[in-house]
Amino acid sequence: MSAVKFFILTSAQYGAIDPKDDGTLYFVSDQNRIYKGTVPYSHPIELVDEFPATGLVGTLYVNTSTKEGKAWNGSAWVTVQLAVSTTLDDSDEAIPTSKAVKEYVDGAVENIVAGGGAVTDVTYAGKTITVKKGSDSTMPLQLTGLVDGASYDGASGKLTFTTNGGTPIEITLPVEQFLAAAAYDAETHILSLTMTDNTKFDVDLGDLIDVYEAGETESISVSVSGGTITASLKVSAEAENQLQIKSDGAYVPPLSWQTVEGA
Repeated sequence: MSAVKFFILTSAQYGAIDPKDDGTLYFVSDQNRIYKGTVPYSHPIELVDEFPATGLVGTLYVNTSTKEGKAWNGSAWVTVQLAVSTTLDDSDEAIPTSKAVKEYVDGAVENIVAGGGAVTDVTYAGKTITVKKGSDSTMPLQLTGLVDGASYDGASGKLTFTTNGGTPIEITLPVEQFLAAAAYDAETHILSLTMTDNTKFDVDLGDLIDVYEAGETESISVSVSGGTITASLKVSAEAENQLQIKSDGAYVPPLSWQTVEGA
């Protein structure tokens, strides 16, 4: 292992050394660079007024006037940042500033307005659109044939569009049928339906209604009246029948027992 030699010096002092020792580290203080002999070990950005014929690999060179950035690849310059231009043209070699773009657009708009080719105002009144171009030219446009109203007749299904200065447009739509009235006959069980176009339909509900008939047994009598079913208990008319019908149901009085003594 050999000893490492190093020097701290300025770029002018480093440039004056000839030849440079390949085993010595040179710290160039005014450029913040490190060299081992002639080989750079740091790759900063270098500001130049113009690009040299060749450069150091790994160093980014920036032109202080055009802001263009280039790097040396060992045999040729490679552009990494296009130059900045304060004017706008059709060149692909520079990037325009925002101010250049604004000035170009402002100038183009001003030329269009001055030549009367740009719309500067639009007004509407009395179904007429007035378009103003440039500073003086106006062009009224009468709106004809455009829809300005609509009406609908629910009974006929007719939709009418009125137009400005044109013939009304009529469209007949299918009329939807809705129920307008209904009636029911309790005796015949017929349901009559009337639609909005006065069409009538009769529906026999008799098949949907259960009909009950009254019957009786030896002890119970059943009757049907007005949709009410009533059951009655039959009481025999035989003598000494103790069964009685009370308001709260059938009733049998208790038997009275008597003791008969022999003579």
